[in-house]
Amino acid sequence: MYESLTADEVRALGESGVCGETCALLMDSEGRRVPGLDERRMGIDETVLRGIPTRIAIAAGKEKAAATRAVLKSGLVSSIVTDVDIAAAVLD
Repeated sequence: MYESLTADEVRALGESGVCGETCALLMDSEGRRVPGLDERRMGIDETVLRGIPTRIAIAAGKEKAAATRAVLKSGLVSSIVTDVDIAAAVLD
């Protein structure tokens, strides 16, 4: 998602506390939703997403550890497929 944003947009989202995203739903490091792209995103609504019993996230690369931790804290996913770097980081 970040590749489609301008440098100013990325900076503003970072300043507002955005740490990660899933389905273009932004969240801070504690997994709380942060507004920012809701009016521009096309995708499943958060309420509909939460109503799906099995929600699987895929994350790889140690550079995504903080974002993965935020997504897991959000409760937006029920399972994760990942690598050893992410697993070790989120289990700390």
